[in-house]
Amino acid sequence: KKREKSEKGTSNPKPLSQAEKEYCYEEYDNMTGPLNDYAELAIQFGFLNLFVSAFPLTPLLGLINNWVEIRSDGFKLLTQMQRPTPAKVEDIGTWQVVFNLMNCAGVITNAAILCFTMDQLMEDLEMYQRVWLFFTIQVTMFGFMYLLSEAVPDVPVEVEIQLQRTEFLVDKIINQVADEDDPKFRSHDTKDVCFEIFPHPTGSFV
Repeated sequence: KKREKSEKGTSNPKPLSQAEKEYCYEEYDNMTGPLNDYAELAIQFGFLNLFVSAFPLTPLLGLINNWVEIRSDGFKLLTQMQRPTPAKVEDIGTWQVVFNLMNCAGVITNAAILCFTMDQLMEDLEMYQRVWLFFTIQVTMFGFMYLLSEAVPDVPVEVEIQLQRTEFLVDKIINQVADEDDPKFRSHDTKDVCFEIFPHPTGSFV
């Protein structure tokens, strides 16, 4: 049979490599792709955050939805689309401001719902007492948010130490930056030094 096929000028096509298969997938737009993903998250976060006091089970439903969303998006990116081009970024950019504003708006709307619409909980309070409670809740929550933002660093301490260590090693080994009390470096009378980096049991390097 193989001879008959070869005589007819037909042969089994060479199977595509993994890279060739992924090249045939739909391209993931690095501009609109993350924009749509963040917009979807922002809309969901807005509904969860602004009206959670009216329906306390909303965060649980959001957690379940996000769990399914992560798996479905991961399946889509891994098996249905081309691999996105990596890009080095410092943070999520303007979206952080959007989420912070939603947090502030959520404090105000939930405090208003609690104080002015839930008459069963506030039936014993006069209107001026509700107003005072409304502002008290806001001040308390905003203060707690500020303390939490100050207590949690943007960069973990372990990561900061590793970054400083890497910068120090680059300066001393590659850039040959002199120490303040090292005459050899100041006179440029240097010698090659055998320098080895050993893995630490914690996962870092020393």
